[in-house]
Amino acid sequence: MRWGWSFGPVLGSMVVLAAGTARAAPPPIPPAFLHVPAAPAAHASSQLGGSHSGATPAARSQPPLPLPPSPPGATVQASPQPAASPPAAKPVAAALPEKPELPPMPKPVFKPYWETLTSSDVYLRQGPGFQYPIRWVYHRRGMPVKVLRKFDVWRLVVDPVGDRGWIHEILLSGVRGFMVTAKSVLLRARPSDTARAVAMLEHGVVGKLRACPAGAWCRVLAGGYDGWVPRGAIFGVDPAEVVK
Repeated sequence: MRWGWSFGPVLGSMVVLAAGTARAAPPPIPPAFLHVPAAPAAHASSQLGGSHSGATPAARSQPPLPLPPSPPGATVQASPQPAASPPAAKPVAAALPEKPELPPMPKPVFKPYWETLTSSDVYLRQGPGFQYPIRWVYHRRGMPVKVLRKFDVWRLVVDPVGDRGWIHEILLSGVRGFMVTAKSVLLRARPSDTARAVAMLEHGVVGKLRACPAGAWCRVLAGGYDGWVPRGAIFGVDPAEVVK
């Protein structure tokens, strides 16, 4: 057995070496005001017996292991290719602006006009068709009527006494005519109340309307007599209408 002194981490500790065993004497308790720094902790060594202290070294990246060589005759399988990304969506072209809608065309306003009967047997029906009942039968060829409306080949007319009905267009003519609605009227040579009288026209007499200038008189032809009559005494012209 050998005795000796050894200076360990704490000053003054005594180590007894005997038969390969080392026992460290307990260090003295330092005063409360004395701080003894702790020795750096020793890191566990590997199985080879080495030890090291300090911070743990950072992990080092290892290169990938090489693949073993393929046996002769083996087919080398190519690594799978990444799936192709779907084609990018094409930008949708901006919708063309719609053409502005044109305003609706106004419906043509029907303007009433005058015609005359072309036959001495004209049927006035209740509706625009042969299936409608007959209201009147006119026996006055050349009698004027006013057309108020059209429907296909039918015309809605009003007669001198105010009755309305439908007449087929084939029974009407565009020739202007007149009918005396007064009890009687003098046919004069000039458009004047003092002009010479040519004939006396009774109620219901029909004839041709030749002219109606602006004013109160119209020139007519009836029974072979030509002359002027007051506008208000006949049917076949509007109150302010000018007929040339």
